[in-house]
Amino acid sequence: MAKIYQSKESKQWIPHNAYMAIVYLIRDYDRQKMEYSEYLTNIHRGKKPTEETVLRLEKMGHNVKIIDRALQSIPEEYREGIWNNIVYADPYPDYAIRTWSRHKWRFVQSVGVGLGWID
Repeated sequence: MAKIYQSKESKQWIPHNAYMAIVYLIRDYDRQKMEYSEYLTNIHRGKKPTEETVLRLEKMGHNVKIIDRALQSIPEEYREGIWNNIVYADPYPDYAIRTWSRHKWRFVQSVGVGLGWID
């Protein structure tokens, strides 16, 4: 898998461990979304989950909503490329590399702010 890093040129640099935690949370989006939707389906069927399960899955739902909101803040033409770069480590197209990087950083920052991990 490609090396993940952020540019240190930014004035609002995110600590490396926080940055990586956010990236791995984004990579786990599909699993969390699937588990959360299964949880909602089971609730509608009348299954009674434990309190611990409810808290864990509500947190997943919160994470999914934050990631969705942050993804919507990226211009539409960059969303798929940014998503594939973070989740699947696909390279950016050969044009406007700085623009792609800037949008990726803003996406990661937006998720971190939404989670309350960074200011």
